[in-house]
Parts: sequence; structure tokens; C-alpha cells
Amino acid sequence: MKTRNPKYTETGAVEVEIEHPDFGWIPFSYNDSEETALAAEVAAALDPNMIAPFVGPDIETRKAEALRAVDTAHATYLRQLTGSATPEERDTWLVKAEAAQAYLEGTASAAQTELIETEAAGGGRTPDELAQKIIVKDTAFHGHIGQASALRASGRAAVKAAATHDTLQAALEAFHAEVQAAVDALGGGQS
Repeated sequence: MKTRNPKYTETGAVEVEIEHPDFGWIPFSYNDSEETALAAEVAAALDPNMIAPFVGPDIETRKAEALRAVDTAHATYLRQLTGSATPEERDTWLVKAEAAQAYLEGTASAAQTELIETEAAGGGRTPDELAQKIIVKDTAFHGHIGQASALRASGRAAVKAAATHDTLQAALEAFHAEVQAAVDALGGGQS
């Protein structure tokens, strides 16, 4: 049997090209636990010392993957922070916070007053109770947004500073632990 370009994969399997009588050179892979006749024939045809070792992605490729992982974790944190609120709902939060603040200060416009009073009536609260709740949630939300941004920034900085695969892996593990702790500490999203 003719073979060429044997190399180990990340999982320890062997990838090799074999010359098939009908199809020419085709890719084939096997691992030590396979007991097929073809796998045994290919393994017997290969000199184990000639199988190229596995070469993983270079550090820059891994860093690019890690930066995407940091961004994904940041987005996941923000989704959990908002209780997976729709974009349409989130678009109302600033308007509601401004109306609540103005309502409590006695400077609300007619439209802001109507917003607070209508939502309060629909939720069985007084306008003052609703406005206070909105302000408390808005303040907490701003703090969480700051925390999310800080986590993302520190995670990205650690990834960029990593010089080896090991330091990169350690940076990612530390980042994910910090994000998980922040997610665990969330007391619920905005409403």
C-alpha cells in the first residue's frame, strides 16, 4: 500500500493519504483503537518515526480565537444582564429612566408624567413606587455595564499580552472565571 503525508492530529489520530486503486490519492485517518482491516493495513505501511507530529495553531491564531471568545463572553454577560430583553424593550429604558428622574424631581413633562402614571397603573403601583424602582434598576444597570466593559477590556488586554500558549490559556481561564463570578452575582435584568 502506498501512503504519503502522514501526520498526527490534535487527538492523536493519524491523517494520511492513501493511494486507492479506483480513486487515486484519498485522505484517510485512523486511531490506535480502530480494528478495521484497512486501518491495520495503513498502520503497517507507515513508519511511526516518519509520521509528522501535530503542530497546533500558532500563538497569533490562538490569540485571535481568544479575542473572539472574550467578545462572545461579554455579549453573553450583557444578554444575561438584560434578562434577554428584546432590543425594542431596551430602547425604552433610557426614556423611562429620564422620565422617572424628572417625575421624582417634579420637572417631568406632560408626556413623561403620562408614561410613568400609565405604566404604574398597569402594574398596580403608585407612580412614585414605579419611578423609584426604575431609578434603582437604572443605577444598577449602569454599574453592571461598567463591570462588563471592564471585564472585556481586561480580558482582551490579557490575551494580547500572552506570549505562549500556556499563558494564553491561563489568561482565558482567569477571564472566564471572572465573567462567571459576575454572571453569578447578577440579581436579574432590567424591566
